[in-house]
Amino acid sequence: MLGIDGYVVRVEADSSPGTPALAIIGLPDRALNEARERVRSAIFNSGFMYPAGRLLINLSPADVPRRA
Repeated sequence: MLGIDGYVVRVEADSSPGTPALAIIGLPDRALNEARERVRSAIFNSGFMYPAGRLLINLSPADVPRRA
């Protein structure tokens, strides 16, 4: 929400081999960086296995700030 207007944010995710890590990009607010554990819990609670490698989450458009 931006004021009383909503807007669409597209979420793109990529899982690749490498050192286990989770990155959220696309101008995230500081609170969204703290959402890593919530993302991990959501993956587990949805019945999926957490990826063994790197997980990258992109929020677009990048020019609209996000807040939790």
